[in-house]
Amino acid sequence: MSATKHPVCLLVTIKCNPGQRDTFVKRVSDHAEVCLREEPGCLHFNVIVPPKDHETVYLYEVYVDEQAVEFHLGTERMQQYMSDVEPMLADRHREVCEVVNWVGR
Repeated sequence: MSATKHPVCLLVTIKCNPGQRDTFVKRVSDHAEVCLREEPGCLHFNVIVPPKDHETVYLYEVYVDEQAVEFHLGTERMQQYMSDVEPMLADRHREVCEVVNWVGR
């Protein structure tokens, strides 16, 4: 990350075990709502599913800064969420990015 303070984006690609995507989407959607409500540093949290791939889920999360990401990852809620969803996942990849241009509403 650069020395300039920019929001931090987590791009997460999830591959669910066969037949687990709907259950996972419900759990992660609940998690996203709580994060947005209870974490002031969480600006945006989308759960995205491609219509033709029934095992993939993308998460698009934006936080005010790296400290907000660290806070998010360190919460008991996050630990419980990871414990809950681990059996549903075949693979998970997280990319940490810097938001350099935020355009939208």
